[in-house]
Amino acid sequence: LRVARVHFRRQKLAATGPKMPSREQLFNSLLASPTIKKAIQIEAKEKNISQEQARQNALKLLDEIAANYSDATIRVADRILTWLWNKLYNGIDIKFSEQVHELTDKGHEIIYMPCHRSHMDYLLLTYSIYHLGLVPPHIAAGINLNFFPAGGIFRRSGAFFIRRSFAGNKLYSSVFKEYLSQLFIKGYSVKFYTEGGRSRTGRLLPPKTGMLAMTLQAMLRGIDRPISIVPVYIGYEHVMEINTYLKELAGNDKKGESVLGIFKAIKNLKNYGRGYLNFGDPISINQYLNDQQPDWRESIHPTDVQKPQWLGPQVANLADKVMVNINSAAALNAVNLLAMILLVNDKHALSKPKLIAQLEFYLHLQRSASYSEKVTTPDESAEQLLEHALKLNKFDVISDEFGEIITINDKEKTLFNYYRNNVLHLFAVPSLLALHLFKAHQTTMADCQALIARFYPLFAKEWFLHELDENYITRVLASFVDQDLIEIDGDNIKITNSNDCLAKLEMLGRALSLTLQRYAIVVGFIQTSSGIEREELEHESQVLAERLGTLHGIKTPEFFDKKVLIGFISSLREQKLITETEQGLTGSNELCEVYLYLKALLPARVWQSIDDIVQSQAQHTKD
Repeated sequence: LRVARVHFRRQKLAATGPKMPSREQLFNSLLASPTIKKAIQIEAKEKNISQEQARQNALKLLDEIAANYSDATIRVADRILTWLWNKLYNGIDIKFSEQVHELTDKGHEIIYMPCHRSHMDYLLLTYSIYHLGLVPPHIAAGINLNFFPAGGIFRRSGAFFIRRSFAGNKLYSSVFKEYLSQLFIKGYSVKFYTEGGRSRTGRLLPPKTGMLAMTLQAMLRGIDRPISIVPVYIGYEHVMEINTYLKELAGNDKKGESVLGIFKAIKNLKNYGRGYLNFGDPISINQYLNDQQPDWRESIHPTDVQKPQWLGPQVANLADKVMVNINSAAALNAVNLLAMILLVNDKHALSKPKLIAQLEFYLHLQRSASYSEKVTTPDESAEQLLEHALKLNKFDVISDEFGEIITINDKEKTLFNYYRNNVLHLFAVPSLLALHLFKAHQTTMADCQALIARFYPLFAKEWFLHELDENYITRVLASFVDQDLIEIDGDNIKITNSNDCLAKLEMLGRALSLTLQRYAIVVGFIQTSSGIEREELEHESQVLAERLGTLHGIKTPEFFDKKVLIGFISSLREQKLITETEQGLTGSNELCEVYLYLKALLPARVWQSIDDIVQSQAQHTKD
């Protein structure tokens, strides 16, 4: 009977959440906390104001920050959102929600940490959680969303607002941290985006660790219940802000948020296709700290905010683990699969039979050799997926006497890089193997394993991939065998002798083309200009990327993105492929291997363009 009572109490708590105090009660409780009282004293002293004035300043900050959750607002929002989803989407696919129920049944407090594609994420995840029979979480929202009248609606739906920076405002920092700690202490579920902002490129952004650090600091207050992070992958067949993202990547100023802008996007874009929400593998923070920092409980203090030496490194590692689990739960769909195929073809066009054949190849590959058990692949056939995609007004169909050609709309071509980037990581290993097979025609299992072993750490850093499972290579190659693309005899591998086989492998191999070209630019400069300074390498790499784009018609904005190039250089350093001294950067013997691999894998004309420029720059530096 006691077990049953505990079970039903936990189910009720999961569905309704802890009892909500009034805002006045909450604020009075927070203002009476030792942490905020101390911050008020410091504020009064540093600004030479009275204690009461400092207290009023703290109260204003609480009013700016705190949610004002309302069940009535949630019920009204549910009706509105149900109408909205039916208008804009053909359906929302939700996968792996059962693990969230398992956690709540065990009394875990949940922190939802989704990727951030669109402002629709706020609505989609909250709506989905509500319809799973769970209490909607308190949501960390950027202060830029606190505009009239949306700010009040968001606040009553559970949003609390956070400034982009705490720098120089000790009172704000103390008030916000205490508010967040109280959410955890009282047992409310919380949602925040570890990327900080929306991705403009479609790939995961490097994690911002501030909110996660404050979460762990809240645990160091001695919370007596288990807390689990649930990573969430969110995907769309159409992102409503996609045109804005492209303009921002092209250098236009970021526009402020407004109700008019959101409603214009909803009004103008009437067919969004499908939405996808996959819950990734959860991470128990308690278990993570037990494994990685066994003495973490020694840092617990019931009132003071703690910042032990181990906090920074453990927060960074945990943030990366969250990102890995998000990308391990990616959702393939008609749009991102067609983007993978059409973007690598001349004029972004392909005959309908060839397109369907390549789509069937990718579907079989992902179903038989998936990167992760949590990756979801459409159940439909290639023909059904294409028929669905053509209804989204993103493609043109050109008919002639030989049949139909499918091409991406001119206005959509650059935008499609965004959708490809959502799932490119799922094709990283298959693409590299396909490219190697296409170039070599015959190879060995040992050579394939050596190739992947050399590049996978670079891919893992760029795309937040989990540790390599050696069986994955075997499964990918077995999938190639199933589709009559290769033959395996012992350790020897050769491609089958058909033009169709070569075309399929070439298209799959081209998926990594821009990534490998970026690698070649950076590695080429290091190899030919030993001792180059890091800042010079970053600048010259960006200039060369822009020149390469002009020479070879590359219009993808992220190809020239300095942040992406800097990230790759940092990855080389972390993996000890380069060393940095007072004399500049020097490549290792292993980097030389990467250089030779890239030379063998890239098209001769592209390699020649890169090599000509880096050699010229090296000679100029010597002179």
